[in-house]
Amino acid sequence: MIRQSSIHRIFLELEEGKKVPIRNTSASIREVLLLYFMLRVNYLKSGDLLFIEEPETELHPEKQIDIARLLAKLVHAGLKLVVSTHSDLILQEIIVVIALSKFKSNEYERFGYDESTYLNPDEVAVYVFHRDVRIEDWSQYVRDVTKTGEIPYMTEVVKE
Repeated sequence: MIRQSSIHRIFLELEEGKKVPIRNTSASIREVLLLYFMLRVNYLKSGDLLFIEEPETELHPEKQIDIARLLAKLVHAGLKLVVSTHSDLILQEIIVVIALSKFKSNEYERFGYDESTYLNPDEVAVYVFHRDVRIEDWSQYVRDVTKTGEIPYMTEVVKE
């Protein structure tokens, strides 16, 4: 929840009741909160295209997973995203939320998700950019992985 305590200060209220000034959070948190706020006040509308570069920057691994879930929710709300990342965790969580698409909506909660978190596998594209300037389309690979349920660490796949 974002609260404005004065005209100049905006705080992020944590579950423990602590308040953290937005200016004291990581750049990634500030950017994602801005996206969330713009979506809440209908500044962003279904069909809008956003480019997000490395949302995992300066984030703890648990928060990287939260960012991936938020990205899924933004897509579920109708936004089109192009996201670049170096994070295994973000890519793995995206694969998890794609895998959720094969469950019924009332089963999401069993896994700690809600129905605005899953992604349709046919609406997600994954590309790997190699140092030698090759670009590989991993979209089908991601769809296949979500069918098997075995989600490897992406750095291991890249090494192979």
